[in-house]
Amino acid sequence: MITALTLRVAVFVIVTKFPFINSASINDSNMLLDDLFSGYNVDVRPVRNQALPVNVSVMMTAKSINDFDEVNQLFSYVCGLRVTWTDERLVWDPAMYGGLTTFAKPLKDVWYPELVLSNPSDDVDGIGSLWNKVRVFSNGQVNWLPVNLVRSMCSVNIWNYPYDTHACETTFSAITFLPTEVVLTQITPKIIMTSFQENGIWEVTDTSTSSHTTTSGQSLITFIFQLKRKPAFIITSVLLPIQFLGLLNVLVFLLVPESGERISYCLTVLLSIAVFMTIIGDMLPRSSEPVPIISYKLMIDMVISSLIVLVTILNLRVYHREERKPVPNTLQGMYLVLSCSGCQRKRKVQDVLESVETVETDSPNTNKSNGRSKLANKSHYLHTVSSPPTTVSWKDVSRMLDWMAFSFFTAASVINTVVFMASVAK
Repeated sequence: MITALTLRVAVFVIVTKFPFINSASINDSNMLLDDLFSGYNVDVRPVRNQALPVNVSVMMTAKSINDFDEVNQLFSYVCGLRVTWTDERLVWDPAMYGGLTTFAKPLKDVWYPELVLSNPSDDVDGIGSLWNKVRVFSNGQVNWLPVNLVRSMCSVNIWNYPYDTHACETTFSAITFLPTEVVLTQITPKIIMTSFQENGIWEVTDTSTSSHTTTSGQSLITFIFQLKRKPAFIITSVLLPIQFLGLLNVLVFLLVPESGERISYCLTVLLSIAVFMTIIGDMLPRSSEPVPIISYKLMIDMVISSLIVLVTILNLRVYHREERKPVPNTLQGMYLVLSCSGCQRKRKVQDVLESVETVETDSPNTNKSNGRSKLANKSHYLHTVSSPPTTVSWKDVSRMLDWMAFSFFTAASVINTVVFMASVAK
């Protein structure tokens, strides 16, 4: 049987041989804090050789994108930072304090590198708050885990809107320290995205982290988000309606002039395109470098629609022109060529010639008089079909102009759409 003395000896051996078992008491904690912070000055950098800089390592964990305002070029997101440095004054032997290896302390009670956003969107303010706590370890390592809503500026490039991509940079610097006093370095080459909540508008395709020094010697650390727009909403609410309006625009030439609705129809489509131009303009920043290609497409659609209104008005004047005024020979010739009246006459002549050959083949020796009579009738018909057609009317010219305008503006709309899609797909 194990005696009580043997059990006590075993417990003593385990505690002394395995100091990671935390058996510290409240007195050990009080003693440790009194020893460490007796004479501690938060304004003095935590290196014994003050000629050396303090190496501060930073890592970012992204939580969510709060907003990306392309109009004002503002990018805001929620993130957590892990800021780590070594305080040479906060080193102790855990065995002397009951195995105590770590403790938490308010941020204001220790020296810390005040990190400031270098490209803020509004007021310049440091990250974290004084009520935050840091975690101190026995080897002097100090961990600070502030969580912030970061609001920074982001230069946007909307040339390929709504298939645009952006690289938004967030830069921090220890602006209150000289370049020889604090050096910022990254812990990981990328932003940690394990707990990131997906955004409904933007997709984070890649991230990166880098530390560098400015020409003036200032140490900076930069976090970059590669953002890509999810275009489904813009396609369904803007692009598809614009394409349908372009299709409806040319259908005005299929309306009969007697309906009296041509002008109101094409003006309605013109105003609809103007409304969409206003909507797109409100979504984009007030910048001319670069102008999004969709703005050029809408402008071309507006020009096409305006030309359709003009052609429709002129064509209605042609349609209602007095018939006593002759149609110019140029328009008559154009109508005959486009309507292929000559082709129709050639087909009729060919039919007559085939009929004549049939008569001569079927009756070579009999009923010659009957054959001659038929041949005379065919010759008369051949003369009739070969004679010039009747005079072209102004209504015929109007229908020709409708067909030409429909073909031309349909081709222009298709080319405009194809060029737009090819440009944004690059």
